[in-house]
Amino acid sequence: MKKSGKKNKKGYQKKTAGKRTGNVSGQTRKASRVSGGKSEKLSKRPQRNLEKLSKRPQSNSVAEDQDGKEIDKLLGIENDRTRNILLIIGGVIVLIALLGLLYTLMEYGKSDRIYSRAQKDFVVILPEEDVSVAENGKLPQGEAQGENPTGADSGGNAQGNSNQNPNGKDASGLEDESAGQQTREWYELASVALERLQAAYPDVVGWIFFENEQISYPIVYSGDNEKYLRTTYTGRSATAGSIFLDGESTPDFSDPHTLIYGHNMKNLSMFGRLRYYKTEKGYYEDHRYFQIFTGGSIYRYEIFAYEDISAYSSIYDVYGADAVDISGLLRELRKNSYQDTGVEVGASDHIVTLSTCTGDGDTRMIVSAVRVDEHAR
Repeated sequence: MKKSGKKNKKGYQKKTAGKRTGNVSGQTRKASRVSGGKSEKLSKRPQRNLEKLSKRPQSNSVAEDQDGKEIDKLLGIENDRTRNILLIIGGVIVLIALLGLLYTLMEYGKSDRIYSRAQKDFVVILPEEDVSVAENGKLPQGEAQGENPTGADSGGNAQGNSNQNPNGKDASGLEDESAGQQTREWYELASVALERLQAAYPDVVGWIFFENEQISYPIVYSGDNEKYLRTTYTGRSATAGSIFLDGESTPDFSDPHTLIYGHNMKNLSMFGRLRYYKTEKGYYEDHRYFQIFTGGSIYRYEIFAYEDISAYSSIYDVYGADAVDISGLLRELRKNSYQDTGVEVGASDHIVTLSTCTGDGDTRMIVSAVRVDEHAR
């Protein structure tokens, strides 16, 4: 029994040892399995991490795309808003411009109606095609004594003129260009009911009338250079204002140098046509004379200089009955004139300078003329 017990014990020990060994080996295997599993897990983690990392940029790119779309959307909204604001601002600017244009046209229309009415009510002008004026305003010799220059008597019969027949043709059979025209004195080209006009508007001191041109307006005088700048002779407010005499000038046009002002209107009204003297070749030759009607006389002036000058030129300092240095004034006018007209002017003559504005606020255009004739009304 003891033997066997020992054996059993040994065997037990063997078994135990074997079991232990087996347990150890089993634990080792288990540990190896466990460790192997952990290693597998550990080995898989970087791969998973890589996968996650590889997936993250994709999700970020998607988010970025979405953010970009949102930003684009916001920018689009902002762009639309900005575009709408710009359209509104542009529309307002266009509207203001249109309103300004409408106002300008209304102002032009108002002034045109006022001065057209004055022409109709107070002025009679002979049609240009029916009138011819001899050189220097003098009639052909013999006509002043009541003789008919065509050689016809009052009954229309030809007398003593072998080159002219009653049907308006000369001996060669060609039509006479002067046939049907009346030759008149310069002061017969127009008539103005000035006294009637002055009775209604006491500030009217004269009327300016250009021969062969559509410049024909009343001249007003108030003693200053402000009242009629934007006011018509009737007293109505208007952009075109009036043709007015310098406040320091004498209203009867007796000064050595008289200044007359008028606006340079874009529709060529008032003194707008004076620009043609410097822009149209040959214009001066056909538009050398203008007339001024006063209460007792009609004065005829011949233009001798036209030019652009500074708004602060000394020319504007020569005015009034006691004007000084007229000779210096004449030298200045002749020196700067756009054309040497050859018209003779002396210090004892009566000069009229028409002044108008230009596109430059510091520049004025002037047209200066000398009185060459007068006729009692």
